[in-house]
Amino acid sequence: MLKILTLDTTTNENGKYELNYTTTKKVTLLFQYLGYKTQKQILNIPNFPYEFDVTLQEENFQLKEVVLENGINPADEIIKKAIANKKINADKTDKFEADFYSRGIFKVKDIPEKFMGIEIGDIEGSLDSTRSGVIYLSETVSKIKFEKPNNLKEEIIASKIAGNDSGFSYNTALNTNYDFYENYVEFGINMVSPIANNAFNYYRYKLESVFYDDKNQLINKIKVTPKQ
Repeated sequence: MLKILTLDTTTNENGKYELNYTTTKKVTLLFQYLGYKTQKQILNIPNFPYEFDVTLQEENFQLKEVVLENGINPADEIIKKAIANKKINADKTDKFEADFYSRGIFKVKDIPEKFMGIEIGDIEGSLDSTRSGVIYLSETVSKIKFEKPNNLKEEIIASKIAGNDSGFSYNTALNTNYDFYENYVEFGINMVSPIANNAFNYYRYKLESVFYDDKNQLINKIKVTPKQ
């Protein structure tokens, strides 16, 4: 009986990743990111720790000459279809499982040495010679199961915290359910979704590129610009 072991991970914003894998034998790695060509690597790992890096190649973006008919913006037509199909597409995401990665960071710049006569110091070594630096960093990798409206189960795989979060923490997926199929997205205040029913009152759209992903699905890359 053949047993296949599958492990998933996500890189941080610097492209760093880690897999908890300790068997010295042939292993297949699959690197994927939207907008880049999927890369498959077969490795024979002699010992651990083992380091392997890749550079993904961008997809071949194509944007043929656009002919405007009666002043019609092609991006507007795509967004109109997305708005018209919101209900159908939202129903497809009423239940799902996913890998989750979050990264929270607090940066400061040009912090004064004193504030209201009180010495601030270097905040436990977080500030450099310009009195700037990262005073809080939080990273989390987890697996989540979600079912609408708000049933979320999360299994933390790995978590790393450095510094003082001053009451704010990013080490959970509980507050990161942003649903653009709703007319408003909660970011502390209600932000109008780019595919809200009245989105054209708030945004302008520009078609930047068209390409197919590794599953041969058509992707339209559209730039969204607030009118105000």
